[in-house]
Amino acid sequence: MSEERIEAMGKAVKFLAARAHSTAELRRKLAIRDFSPSIIESVIEECVRKKYLDDRMFTEYCLDELKNCRGYGPRKCRAYLIKKGIAPEMIDEVMTDKQDSAEVELEQAMEVLKRRMPSLERESDLLKRKEKAIRFMAGRGFSFDISNRAYEQLSRLDD
Repeated sequence: MSEERIEAMGKAVKFLAARAHSTAELRRKLAIRDFSPSIIESVIEECVRKKYLDDRMFTEYCLDELKNCRGYGPRKCRAYLIKKGIAPEMIDEVMTDKQDSAEVELEQAMEVLKRRMPSLERESDLLKRKEKAIRFMAGRGFSFDISNRAYEQLSRLDD
């Protein structure tokens, strides 16, 4: 084993010990440190073989984290995972496996919007308030339909 490969493997393990990475992220980080492409591929293959690196598990973990902890909708989760270098096919597969029902997604949207409502209620114009709420929810990755239903249900609760 060459010295460069040992050094690259050490860096890879250090990165993976700090937090989970996608294959593309790890490849990018090793490339920035000027390791040769053949060494990078060799290290990635070894990390996958030893199960230090698994894009499917990374995708599942990120989806859970983004949905449950950060309150992101499906669209924002998808964009985040694409940015991390996960293949769209894998994202679709994992999202299909973990797909929430429309009611669960609506509940998540209502929770996110409920936390935002105090600042939205400062807007006296009801139409502007609703527009701001829908824009906020779109930024969080929720569809217009889910955002609109969440807003309508929360507005009914306030009446």
